[in-house]
Amino acid sequence: MDLFCERIIEMRKECGLTQNFIAKELNINESAYQKYEYGMTRPKLSSLCKLAEIFHISLDYLCGRTDKKIYVYTLFPKDIVTPLVTAIKETRRIRNLTQEEVACILSLSTSGYQKYEIYEITPPFDKLIKIADLFGLSLDESLGRKEK
Repeated sequence: MDLFCERIIEMRKECGLTQNFIAKELNINESAYQKYEYGMTRPKLSSLCKLAEIFHISLDYLCGRTDKKIYVYTLFPKDIVTPLVTAIKETRRIRNLTQEEVACILSLSTSGYQKYEIYEITPPFDKLIKIADLFGLSLDESLGRKEK
């Protein structure tokens, strides 16, 4: 079991919530949520953000990018793609990396990576983590979630 699975189980239990309750909050069936806990599938970005909101925890902790448990009580903006794309583009430019270089690091085609930067698709769980790690970004901040 990987750290993400351990963390969602830990946080669900800490909050006293059932798998069924969380599944309903995510608008999925319970067996689909159980697959997250068992490591069989990964949530889409919108569901990942919703999990962090339910647990009032940072995405960086939930995804295993830090061991510092940071509680966050603000919500993500309705549009999570715009801040993500902006953060990716700006950080790539600041670091003087080309789209081709980033695509290579992420094991993507250049056109595949470009789709992230033009809002065509959002990165799946594994690529989102790799991008955040590569650029040293906080997942919460790069998705527009601010601490109060």
